[in-house]
Formats: sequence, C-alpha cells, structure tokens
Amino acid sequence: VAALLGPGHPVRHVQWGGGTPSALPAESMRMVMETIRGLFAVRADSEIAIELDPRALPDDYPDVLRAQGFNRVSLGVQDFDPVVQMACGRIQSRARTEECVAQIRRAGIRSVNIDLIYGLPYQTVDSVGETAAIAAGALRPDRLAVFGYAHVPWKQKRQELLPEHALPGPAERLAQRERIDAVLRAA
Repeated sequence: VAALLGPGHPVRHVQWGGGTPSALPAESMRMVMETIRGLFAVRADSEIAIELDPRALPDDYPDVLRAQGFNRVSLGVQDFDPVVQMACGRIQSRARTEECVAQIRRAGIRSVNIDLIYGLPYQTVDSVGETAAIAAGALRPDRLAVFGYAHVPWKQKRQELLPEHALPGPAERLAQRERIDAVLRAA
C-alpha cells in the first residue's frame, strides 16, 4: 500500500480486524505499529482501532494497546445466552466481557464498541432483547453495532457445524431485529 500511495501518505484511520490481533505478542504489536508510522504520516488525531475477542485478551493487553496509540476497541459479544453460545461454539461469559470493558477503560482507551449478532441458532426475540439490554446497560459502550447473521456454509465451512434446524426464519429474524431496535432506543 505504501508503495502505491508513496512515502508519508497521510493516514487518519488504522483498523486492525479479525478478532484475534491480541494473539500478537506486545513486542510484535509495537513493531507493526512502528512500521506503519514509518511508512505513513499517521496523524495525532487518527482513529487507531482494533477488534478483539474478550475470550483471548491478556490482562495487560489494553495497556499495551494504549501505549501504541490505540483509541478504539471493538469487542465481539454476539449473544450472552449460554444456549446460543454453545450452539455457536463461542462461550463467553458476561462477567469476562464486563471485565474486558473495564480493563480497556482503565487503560485510557476512549472508545469501546460492542458487536452483537441476531439470527443465530436458538436465539429468540426475548433472548436477543435481553442481550441488547445487557450490552447497552451494563457495558455502556460508546457504539453498539448489530449485525444479522448470514448462514452461508458453502462459503464458510465452519458454519456447517451449526444446527440449521435451530436457525430463525425470516419473520423471526425481523422480529429479533425489531426487538433489539426497541431495546436500544429505550436505553
């Protein structure tokens, strides 16, 4: 990218995605950010963001991120319902998520985003409403993003493991989205 844009090209946004950048050791994170800053003119007011998985976040990592200039963190929550989590193979307690948000805030990272997903196996209108209420109330994110799950096992092989019979139909998905919207508007 730097070769195409030229050295010192101004950058206002640096986004690390995928949910597992925290697998990088702190020194590797520092080296990558140093390289980015060496190739581009990263402005002092740039948004430097990272997507993290609360299940795999070392306790000291928020401090590492802040030291490297990160100022926004997105945490994948998806759903707090244990039945939904089991079906998706993504067990993540509310307590762990709350602790991650607290660690990020203590580190001085100014923006916390929470990602929720509706349309997952075994989700109900009530369960997605409860998850949205917890996310908006207990976690108090600066931004809450809600995504509809897309079941495409022909493209995402791991989705073949999900119980298709437990996926909500179109009407149920719409009702789930409407409940989430109502809960968030009331929050």
